[in-house]
Amino acid sequence: MKHWYRTLPAKIICFILSIVFLAVSAAGVAAAVFFIGAELYTIPEKYAVDSLQEDMLRSESNNLLWDCIYMTQHKDAELYHDYDYSPDITNVRYRVLDESGKVIGKNSDTNEFDHSYKYVVYTDSEGDISFEYEYYYDGNPEAEGAKVYTIEMTLEKGLPVRDDYSFFTHLIGLAYSLLYWVYPITLTALALSIACFIILMCASGKRPDDDGIYPGPLHKIPIDLLISILVFVWILLFFLVWDTWYTGEALCYVLTVILSLLGVNALFGIFMSIAVRIKTRTLLSNTLVWILIKLIWKLFRAIGKGILTLIHYIPFIWRSFLLITANFIFDFILLIVADSDPEVALAWWVLKAFLILPVIVYTVIMLRKLEKGGKAISDGDTSYRINTKGMLFDFKRHGENLNSISEGMGKAVEKQLKSERMKTELITNVSHDIKTPITSIINYAGLIFDEPCDCENHREYSVVLMKKADSLKRLLNDLVEVSKASTGNMDVELSECDASVLLTQLCGEFEDKCNIESLELITQQPATALLFKADSRRIWRVFENLLNNACKYSLPGSRVYMSVEERMGDVVFIIRNTSKAPLNISADELTARFVRGDSSRSTEGSGLGLSIAKSLTELQGGTMDISIDGDLFKVTISFPKA
Repeated sequence: MKHWYRTLPAKIICFILSIVFLAVSAAGVAAAVFFIGAELYTIPEKYAVDSLQEDMLRSESNNLLWDCIYMTQHKDAELYHDYDYSPDITNVRYRVLDESGKVIGKNSDTNEFDHSYKYVVYTDSEGDISFEYEYYYDGNPEAEGAKVYTIEMTLEKGLPVRDDYSFFTHLIGLAYSLLYWVYPITLTALALSIACFIILMCASGKRPDDDGIYPGPLHKIPIDLLISILVFVWILLFFLVWDTWYTGEALCYVLTVILSLLGVNALFGIFMSIAVRIKTRTLLSNTLVWILIKLIWKLFRAIGKGILTLIHYIPFIWRSFLLITANFIFDFILLIVADSDPEVALAWWVLKAFLILPVIVYTVIMLRKLEKGGKAISDGDTSYRINTKGMLFDFKRHGENLNSISEGMGKAVEKQLKSERMKTELITNVSHDIKTPITSIINYAGLIFDEPCDCENHREYSVVLMKKADSLKRLLNDLVEVSKASTGNMDVELSECDASVLLTQLCGEFEDKCNIESLELITQQPATALLFKADSRRIWRVFENLLNNACKYSLPGSRVYMSVEERMGDVVFIIRNTSKAPLNISADELTARFVRGDSSRSTEGSGLGLSIAKSLTELQGGTMDISIDGDLFKVTISFPKA
């Protein structure tokens, strides 16, 4: 059987063996202590036996002397005396001699005695007989005229009679035979007892065919109550045995052994119950102390919850007013008490400080949490949430409100981003789908233009068709470009660019176009070279869009200013022109998609130029700002200086 130690017979055997081995180990410890205390390791066995026998004979000589004196005074005591010291029931051989050498008592005719003891017997003033061992007699005046008795004693050779002398002599012999064996026996018994105890603890609450835990009937009783009952019963039994121990009756010894075994059994039962409680993790929870603590905790928690609920319905301003009023009253009482008993007043002030300090610290921590959360939300971190655990009253409500605001902003931003992504994807997909038929239209319009035809308007219609198709193609390209730029899906290769060289190239590229529109292009270049990092293709597209807008929307006969300068470590490009139409629109609206400065939309353009320029500028690490002052239109582009 796999779990044989969980069976009931195995548990009973382990229980019995554990107690038996424990008793053997306890007896071994007691024997070792006795051996050491009796100095058996330093004296021979014969000397120990002789010393014990002499001590027992000297002790018994008192009884013999008393019995012999009593027998001489009461002749009817002879029968009792003969029975008590009959050679058939004792190994003691003795005779008692008075001062004249007369034998007044004996139980043997032998003349060979190993021990002789003398006693001084006297009668006190009240007629009571007393006697002292001659060795200790100090010549007390009251003992004048006392008689000296001699007691001669020996033991029968071989100790044939079973009495105390033979028993203790054999016991000493057994002790000497176990003198060095007692330690391995004790250790082995202790180890076996511990092993049986461990097996018993492992098998407690277990069944041989199941790994579950099945507590016994004692499991429902709190363990501290069981221990208290056991200790109380032990104390009662101890006093019971103590009261009967000195009677010398055999029943007392039997009772002591039985009660000791019962006590050890009860103790083992307690240990088994503890083992089961540990396995079920109920050792602490199934105690009277724990139950009492839980009840007290629930009571205080209910009281605290009621107080907090009451405070919750009091407005914050009134709560503050009550706290301040209570503080003033407390301080006023302290002033009164301080005159009569300064030490008491100081103690109360310290108590007040310990009560108010945690409140102040708590308030500061909560305000700091709320401040940190508000700052994060104001910076646009919509994922930030204030931890309201541990917050109370208005702090918790305010924290929850800030979390609600953050959550709402997050949802709104997510919705807006989703909408922007959808529009970008729509623009990209539609532009890609339309680009192929537009290319076909342009190609076929060119073929129609080249075909000979008698119709006078044939070529004119073909030119218009190709021109509009080409505009539509540019619009689609701009849509794709602004979509990529705004989403960051455009490759950018940054390299060092010279601002003066770029300005010179732009001036040469757009000078003729400005002349056609009756515009004067004026540039202002720095004396030294200004280098910045940008993608040459993308930066050219930015300025191309800006100058095309300037040529398209500037007032004829006016000037277009283009300059570059250094400001606080940045390379700054500035383009200014005067609009030919009133600019009744904000700068932010101009950078939106499909928004044009010409509200009548009579000019060519898609309204994506500024949006593309702004997205490309930011994609290269720069910034673009637009300002409008009346009809003056100003664009400022900044890049970090390389």
